[in-house]
Amino acid sequence: MNEEKKNKKTEILGVIAITTAGLCWLCVFGAIPFEFIYLLPVSTIAAFCSLKNILSKMAMALLVLLAPGYIVIHYASLAPAL
Repeated sequence: MNEEKKNKKTEILGVIAITTAGLCWLCVFGAIPFEFIYLLPVSTIAAFCSLKNILSKMAMALLVLLAPGYIVIHYASLAPAL
């Protein structure tokens, strides 16, 4: 019984991690306001707490690629500053 409860908890954390990572990517694309980028720590903590879940592994990959993705997508506006 305890094992099932633990698996359910990691599954819920995985869903939270992938959802908030997706919202962070939508911020980078400009589809939603950039204030939602504050969900980045929530996504990171949720993904780190449930590393055995495939959703959390996908969320970690999305979070690792978030900073380089921002630079690639917004390179034209960052170029004068570089």
